[in-house]
Amino acid sequence: TTFQMVPHLVSKRMAVFTNSFPIAEYLLHNSRSQVVIPGGTIYREQNIVLSPFGGVVASHFYARKMFMGCRGIAAHGVMENDPLIVQSELALIGQADELIILADSSKLRNRTSLIICSLDAVSTVVTDAGLRDEDRKMLENAGVGLIVADRVADPIESASGA
Repeated sequence: TTFQMVPHLVSKRMAVFTNSFPIAEYLLHNSRSQVVIPGGTIYREQNIVLSPFGGVVASHFYARKMFMGCRGIAAHGVMENDPLIVQSELALIGQADELIILADSSKLRNRTSLIICSLDAVSTVVTDAGLRDEDRKMLENAGVGLIVADRVADPIESASGA
C-alpha cells in the first residue's frame, strides 16, 4: 500500500528512510531524493530489510512525517502480524512529528495479534472509498484525521503501458 504514494514523490527532493526495496529502487531511478535504507536481513516475502538487533541508523533519523502501512486498524490501534516489523516501526514512530497510515479500507476490518501503537499516536489515515461508516466513526472518535483517496490511473501502469 505504501508503494502507491511513491510515484507522487518523484518531483520532490527529500531524504527518505525506507526498509522497502521497491520504494528505494523506484526513488533511486526516478527522483533526486536521498534514499537511506537500514542494515539487516532481507525478507524476500515482504520485500523489506529488517534488523533483529535494532536499527542504529533508525535511532538517529528524524522525520516530520512517517508514512506506514499495516495489517489492521481497530479501536485498539494499528496492528501488524510480524514481531520484527512491529520492532522496526516502533523504532521510528517516536522520531516523527506526524504518523500517517496508508491502508486500504479492508485493513479496517482486519485484526491481528500485535498492536504497533494506539490510535492516539496516528494523525491521519489515508484509505479508499470502501470505508464503512462505523470505521469512519471509530477514527473520528479517536481524533484521527481521515483522507479518502479517489482511485486514479496508476502512474506506474500508465508509464509501462499496462
